[in-house]
Amino acid sequence: MEIYIPLEGLVDFDAEKARLTREREKSGTELERLAKKLGNESFLAKAAPEIVEKDRARADELGDQLGLIDAQLAELA
Repeated sequence: MEIYIPLEGLVDFDAEKARLTREREKSGTELERLAKKLGNESFLAKAAPEIVEKDRARADELGDQLGLIDAQLAELA
């Protein structure tokens, strides 16, 4: 469930955009690192299955998080 509240005058939108941009860069960097790691056949062959599954779950989570951040940034634009 999402609730929308008018925040004009209560929130510094420029600061919020900057925060979301930093968060997006951090999440994007981590997602790229995980994608590279999961694309490495040597890693997949040697790593324990639970570690590979944990990394895949984290990559999915980061992808969802990036989608939400992009939506928030679009609403602030």
